[in-house]
Amino acid sequence: MIGQIERFVETVNEKTHISGLFKSSRPFFLHIAGIPIEIVGGNARLSPGSADARDSECSGTASITGEAEAIVQLLKGEKRLRDLLNQEAVEISASFRTILKLESVFLLAKK
Repeated sequence: MIGQIERFVETVNEKTHISGLFKSSRPFFLHIAGIPIEIVGGNARLSPGSADARDSECSGTASITGEAEAIVQLLKGEKRLRDLLNQEAVEISASFRTILKLESVFLLAKK
């Protein structure tokens, strides 16, 4: 799964219409199956840190957990986040606005 997450990070960085959604100078933290991704200034990278320690400094956080196959389908843009949530294949901890933003990001990252 780490390989798929790395490809997702590369896609976010390559597609300017996706990275443009994260123009804030404050970082956005996304944890996918426990693997932290930091997006700041439109650039995504695997993050060695945790959002909890810097919560007040970040523009948003989200954590997605669930079945490995469902997460891979989400990262590839094969399934919509909302559909996977309805099927209870994944769980997400984030504000509603962040969930909508991430659903757009995953669909736009489709290869």
